[in-house]
Amino acid sequence: MDTEQLSVLLLDDDFHTRALFKLVFEHHSLPLETVTTTEEALAYLRTHTPDVVVVDLVMPETSGYKALDAIRNLPSSTKMRFVATTAYHTQETPIEVRDHGFHGYLPKPFSVDDLVTVLRQVTIQTN
Repeated sequence: MDTEQLSVLLLDDDFHTRALFKLVFEHHSLPLETVTTTEEALAYLRTHTPDVVVVDLVMPETSGYKALDAIRNLPSSTKMRFVATTAYHTQETPIEVRDHGFHGYLPKPFSVDDLVTVLRQVTIQTN
């Protein structure tokens, strides 16, 4: 990944997804924070502004769409890019994700190459 100092917050309740992200980010020496609930994400985002926030669409406490809505209420959200991820997708999911305001979409299961590609795409959109 040749994105200089890309910082990412991952909001996902799935242990395996968090572990894969950690491996990729550690390998590339990039900053990553992981949280499992919307409340944890909001607490982190009140004091940090990552470049990208990756949000799982299906979590026990709330949907990723509602999580994005809550995050967008933070003033710093205008400086962030948002990527949706989910294992529960249909043909309509990419359209729904875009219509809801996500900048990228990463269906599960995904490869490391898929992850890198989506992160590059959303960060290029800001430049």
